Amino acid sequence: MYEGTVDHIIGILQIRRFIKAWLHQGDTVNISTLLDEPFFIHQSTKVDEVLPLMTKNRQSLAVVTDNYGGTLGLITVEDILEELVGEIWDEDDVVEESVTALGNNEYSVFADEHVSDTFEEIGFEDPEDNEELVDTLRRGLIKDDQLVRIYYGTLRLGVNMKQVKPGWIQQRNDTLFLTLPKVGLLDRDFIDEARTKSFYESGSWKAADREALYKQAYRKMIAHCLTPDNLSTE
Repeated sequence: MYEGTVDHIIGILQIRRFIKAWLHQGDTVNISTLLDEPFFIHQSTKVDEVLPLMTKNRQSLAVVTDNYGGTLGLITVEDILEELVGEIWDEDDVVEESVTALGNNEYSVFADEHVSDTFEEIGFEDPEDNEELVDTLRRGLIKDDQLVRIYYGTLRLGVNMKQVKPGWIQQRNDTLFLTLPKVGLLDRDFIDEARTKSFYESGSWKAADREALYKQAYRKMIAHCLTPDNLSTE
């Protein structure tokens, strides 16, 4: 409770104490006699330092102040615990999922959900390291020539946000609705030329021969990566 302005907090009113007093005294109840002394925390205090202070002083709620003693807001023990360990639900809360699949690549997402957490919930694959060993054989009259090369690449799957359509994100009350493009290959230049090396080579081979092997490895890597399981958003 404040007097005059919110920068002059005079006490904390516990709702259960007020209801109990009101049931006995009705409209004549004197609220000022029910107030607890406010507990103040400066805005610079770290979260992991606030909890011991509130526990020591047996406080479940604190008033956060700025450098001039003005009121910035309130913080509770539950707020601190949720910041440290994640969301806490009690028997009075309705448990809701922060990200809900609606089908057809559409999702319902809480407005305060981080983008990275949202993508993790959706289940995008981590970058997939891949290597491919390919070879070619050229038969000759006296002996056969063979070229075997190893290609390395990192194939990244995800949603290309440049492909989103107008109206892809909408807010309804406190919930965001996202319509995302389909999961696909984000970078088509994925073969690492610096790591590519010949595993075995006999005879004389031209640049065109190596280019043909490169294309063969490229096609195989894509086939291994772009599987229905990897592309699925379920």
